[in-house]
Amino acid sequence: MNIETTRQFCPICSAEIEVPVDIIAAMAAAPGLITEAVRRAPLSGGDGWSPAEVAVHLADTEIVTGWRLRQILAEDEPTIQPYDQEKWAAALRYRERDVGLALEAFAAARRANLEILGLLSDDEWERACVQPEYGRQTLRTRVRHKSDHDIAHLRQIRGD
Repeated sequence: MNIETTRQFCPICSAEIEVPVDIIAAMAAAPGLITEAVRRAPLSGGDGWSPAEVAVHLADTEIVTGWRLRQILAEDEPTIQPYDQEKWAAALRYRERDVGLALEAFAAARRANLEILGLLSDDEWERACVQPEYGRQTLRTRVRHKSDHDIAHLRQIRGD
């Protein structure tokens, strides 16, 4: 299965990104596609993180996404804190982690986040947060950005 995409400007990236035509369906499919890609990939991805390290990164970022989602819905324009993914990879020992567990954690956290997203009203999608590096962003913008993140890492794992 491939994810049908379109190109849109992302205010977080300040660039054109690939966004799934159906963002929620693509986000639901991503854990399965990524699991399949990681299992088929060679152990080392060459430059950068290995497919297993990408899987751990995705599990961690989905936890962060869930926390931020909940902040945005429960607080008025919360400030969300950035983090250094390279420091997380080193401190949290991405190279030593269990890839199967990471893929399960990614899938479970994604399902929980999608459950919440599926309950939102149009007004709730427009709730906002402030991220120091990028300024004010709506939940809709953050979710669109997250869907591009999935696609980018899926391609990285596949070597596309």
